[in-house]
Amino acid sequence: MPWFANRVTVLQIEPQEDRVVDQQLYSQAVWFISSLDKRYAINKGVGWVYALRNSEFKRPLLKIGMTTTSPHQRAHELGSATGVPGNFEIVYFIHAVNCGQAEFYVHQMLANYRTTGEFFAVPIGAAVDAMDEVASQLPINMDLARPKKRGGWGDDWLPQAFRHAIGPCPHCGKKNKIHMLAVPFIPKCGKCRRNL
Repeated sequence: MPWFANRVTVLQIEPQEDRVVDQQLYSQAVWFISSLDKRYAINKGVGWVYALRNSEFKRPLLKIGMTTTSPHQRAHELGSATGVPGNFEIVYFIHAVNCGQAEFYVHQMLANYRTTGEFFAVPIGAAVDAMDEVASQLPINMDLARPKKRGGWGDDWLPQAFRHAIGPCPHCGKKNKIHMLAVPFIPKCGKCRRNL
């Protein structure tokens, strides 16, 4: 169990996210990231990369951006902005040791899907795959809470909050990584492209 587990206050997550987001891991990550001492340069970039959608838009676009607060707070801020129709809903998010760099890499990986700014006409699965790849390259080490620690970084990494599963395709038998998202989503097989 992580060293900070007994100090975490569980946050209430919207009911639709409760079935796919590990609520305790998400709460721990929000607490951990918000409690980092930002006076240390290494902690200044720690944050989140999120994918949001707005059902009021004519085209199904994902807004892929970054925040140092929390994805839920950012979705609320964007939804309450003047001139934006409807509310943004969270599709997926990751945390990274440098959210600006993580966002840049995700945007680079999805450049062919970019429509304007942070908006992408990208299949959800492709966006999630890109975000997961970047999260694996920029994980958050728990020793960031103690930046003066001597002897280097430990092996304790902050886990991501979304669950994943491996499931065989009923059509071709290929094992597929199935992403659990905060919105309804029908995954497709990576080999035969049929619905799983």
